[in-house]
Amino acid sequence: MAVLEYDDEATRRLLALYVTPDVVAQRAEFLGALGPARGERVLDVGAGPGFLAASIAEAVGDSGSVCGVDVSEPLLTIARSRSGDQPHTEFRYGDATQLPYPDEALDAVVSTQVLEYVPDVEAALAEIHRVLRVGGRVALLDTDWDSIVWHSSDHGRMTRVLTAWEDHAAEAMSGQTSPANQRDVS
Repeated sequence: MAVLEYDDEATRRLLALYVTPDVVAQRAEFLGALGPARGERVLDVGAGPGFLAASIAEAVGDSGSVCGVDVSEPLLTIARSRSGDQPHTEFRYGDATQLPYPDEALDAVVSTQVLEYVPDVEAALAEIHRVLRVGGRVALLDTDWDSIVWHSSDHGRMTRVLTAWEDHAAEAMSGQTSPANQRDVS
């Protein structure tokens, strides 16, 4: 697995992706599912350039707060610059398996397309549980890349692309392997 690094070019490409109609619609659906309320404290694990965090900040208002954590300084720089008019929003460098917040400090935790890049998903989920208050909410979105529907007339190329995609993530199949998806059928 190669670790994703965001130099200027990779950051530019990612930003272009974040404003496509599909990703904007996905973000709106995710925000609707989370249903952030005024005054809530919300953590965005893997906040990237801060698009989702900015939308959450609008919903929670000045009486709430939004914290974003990411392992990419270039993306954090963008997120901080985008949230300049939202003083109740902060972005910190941090790892999903060691969140820089106290126990039970947050009302909700969100994470989109992040767990597949975390080598220890169980540790990340334990951290999310630790920082979440009793009765809080978690909204996670990861893709099950093994179920992707894509077809190319060049089967060899298609296989190489999908294999390369799997190789870049620590847990490319986190959608299948997360404890929430494990069912005891005995």
